[in-house]
Amino acid sequence: MKVDLHAMLPAGEWANLRVLNKTPGMMADKNWALFAKAERIKDGGKAAFIKFVVGASSQAGDTTLLVTSGNRLKDLFERLKHIQQMGDTVPIVPLLDIQHTESGLLIATEEVMPLREVIDRGEAYHLSTKVLRDLDPDAYGNGWHHFDVCPNNIGILRRERCVLIDVESFYLEAEGKYSVSVPAWKPFRAPMGLVLDVQVQLATGGVDRSVAARKLRYEVALAAAECVVGPIPFNGPNLDRRTIETWVANAEAADPAVVFWKQELLAAVDTASFPPLQELRVRLESAIKSEPEPTGAPLVQVPSVGAEPVQAAAAAISAIQPVPAQSGWSKEWPLVLPMVHALRAGRLSGKQIIEYRQVLQQLAADIPLKLMYGTKCFLW
Repeated sequence: MKVDLHAMLPAGEWANLRVLNKTPGMMADKNWALFAKAERIKDGGKAAFIKFVVGASSQAGDTTLLVTSGNRLKDLFERLKHIQQMGDTVPIVPLLDIQHTESGLLIATEEVMPLREVIDRGEAYHLSTKVLRDLDPDAYGNGWHHFDVCPNNIGILRRERCVLIDVESFYLEAEGKYSVSVPAWKPFRAPMGLVLDVQVQLATGGVDRSVAARKLRYEVALAAAECVVGPIPFNGPNLDRRTIETWVANAEAADPAVVFWKQELLAAVDTASFPPLQELRVRLESAIKSEPEPTGAPLVQVPSVGAEPVQAAAAAISAIQPVPAQSGWSKEWPLVLPMVHALRAGRLSGKQIIEYRQVLQQLAADIPLKLMYGTKCFLW
């Protein structure tokens, strides 16, 4: 069935509609959905991501009918309309438009930056506490559940608020349970004990409130850990101690956030649960702040990036000698160290590297530094 997105998104309300050739995920791989981007005029030209789920034909296979049957899309439409009315009381990507037609279901959401992309670029370190804060189910109250939380399904809004995407996986509680119509998730991201509990619940016709909360906390915490440690190298059907040890071994061992997450991850894989996310966040923030910080007002403003000391910059640093008469060096240089740390860990973008160099140049102007090379003097 041919779908005319231009007809569904009239020019008076939408602009710059671009149909996307391919996007990652099961819906695209199975040709169950069409994807596009556009700008919503009535919201001030807000960038939007559009998904049109194509309704299954009567000859479709069982799996296709499970995901895109007419009855399922009708139920999904009603659920999303309810969720749309809940607004910011649930941590879901803003729903701009939802339309149910004979040919399928259109879902338009505010465009986000997927957390997976930020993690893969090594720029998600500062988002670890934000993920724990923004996606904490206890902060929003009971009554909702996202069945497939992972970095691919977490988005970062332009104002750096973390939200859940893949809105079809968002469910509302009814009589103490969540009726999960499409139980698609990633059990390889969970320990065996949690996987078994979830599967048993699904077999009984719904996931109860306590198991759903434990599953959600685990998946959110794991995504927050990936912001610091990097993507998990999955080697088996479930998450276990060996996978965690291998994963964390590739991170900066002395980084207090890495130390924190290693301890929490190993404890959680044994118990198949994480403590409340607010408790995790408070302890993580405390661990990060535990590093000694210099006192006094800084002469330069250094962007916050956080990471551990680096050999790459250390070799050059050792060649820099402050002029003995200057007393500001010992106070100002430690403020630059977070950027040095991030440089080694590969967490600085091209723009941040330029900022790093500008900070050093400003330090050189405020506190005379000499980088001796033969008889010549160069500013770093």
